[in-house]
Amino acid sequence: MAVLRRFPPPVRSTWARRGRRILALLAISTALGAGNDTPLGDTQPSGQPLPPKEAVGRIRVPAGFTVTLAAAEPDVRQPIAIAHDDRGRLWVAECYSYAGSTFVDDARDRILIFEDTDGDGVYDRRTVFQDGLNRLTGLVVGLGGVWICAAPHLSFIPDRNGDDRPDGP
Repeated sequence: MAVLRRFPPPVRSTWARRGRRILALLAISTALGAGNDTPLGDTQPSGQPLPPKEAVGRIRVPAGFTVTLAAAEPDVRQPIAIAHDDRGRLWVAECYSYAGSTFVDDARDRILIFEDTDGDGVYDRRTVFQDGLNRLTGLVVGLGGVWICAAPHLSFIPDRNGDDRPDGP
């Protein structure tokens, strides 16, 4: 039987912190779908996006949970896929080549790495791992590099020494 604590003790492990964040997202998702009194309609009738800090301020979560703005525009744009590595960093695939209903031939898609260097829950270091990609729609980090899906290809970009620079094509 699993027990969910509302106020977990401080944990130093990156994996444990990430697990709590994922658990919080699942709790939010469950609370929104559980028939509570919060309407799920359009909360931004102007049609214009909210500034990131204001958007986070409007998120309502169950007691004991918090929401932190970890990364936002202009540091990340057009995200289409994310993954975490074994160092607790967030990898983001940005897709600029998808134009709403079709792909264009612009090779501007890229892979970013975000890192929280001081442990406050906010990504404060951003690195461009690879750019000049096209039709990038997914990524998985592991086995000495990054596996990417760039339709119709499944490709591997090696980074065997872990210096956040591709070792080859």
